[in-house]
Formats: sequence, structure tokens, C-alpha cells
Amino acid sequence: MITLIPIPTEELDSVEILISDLITRGVEIDEGRSREEDVIESIRSGGSQLWMLWSDHVEAIIITEVVDYPKFKACQIQLCVGENKKAWVHKIREIEKWAKSIGCSKMEIPFARQGWARVLPEYKKKRIVLTRTL
Repeated sequence: MITLIPIPTEELDSVEILISDLITRGVEIDEGRSREEDVIESIRSGGSQLWMLWSDHVEAIIITEVVDYPKFKACQIQLCVGENKKAWVHKIREIEKWAKSIGCSKMEIPFARQGWARVLPEYKKKRIVLTRTL
């Protein structure tokens, strides 16, 4: 059984060794939009939230950020990386409940890869990001 565990900022040091490889993978997937040290600092300062999916080991991590827009508050999934996605993707519902409890009216995944649309069909594509390497 996989459990979603919110990691309080004061416990980050005790789990950092367990999640460092996943953060590295997530940053690589993110193509340089963030750096590992920036991700850790954002969690440490409380700007981002760390969620760990645990069975007998770390299956995945999800990093969220709450954003206040002029007309609504949203919880963004900034980074989501791990193994065995089908076994834990439903746990995102628990993050959605938490987000709603703190006043968020939307969930967002600003830089999702195409595969996420298949495993989260209730999330709608609103925009796309086109890139070109120069």
C-alpha cells in the first residue's frame, strides 16, 4: 500500500537523502527551469510543499506551490517524479482535498508532459507550451 505523506519543512533534512535522486530526475525532466538547490530552498522556506509517496521505500515525490491569482487561488504541481505511477497517481486526490481546504479553487500542472493528460483525464488542456531550441 502506498501512502501520501506531507513533509513539514522542519523534517526536510531527515528525508533529503531519500528524495535527492528524484529531485535530480525532476529537474532534468524540467529542462533547466529550476535547479536542485532552488527546489530544496523553496521547500525549506515554505514556498513549496513536499509530498512523499511511500510504500516500503520512496515511490515518488510531488512538489506543489500555492499561487494567489487576482481572482482565485490555485495549487500547482511543480514537480512530480517517481516509479510505478499507476499505483499512486490516485493519491493526487488527497492533495486536491488539502488544496481545497486551504482555499484553492483550482489545481494546475503548468508544465505537464502529454502522458499526464492520459492518467489525469479530469484535468483539461487549457494551453500548450511551444519551444524551439536555438
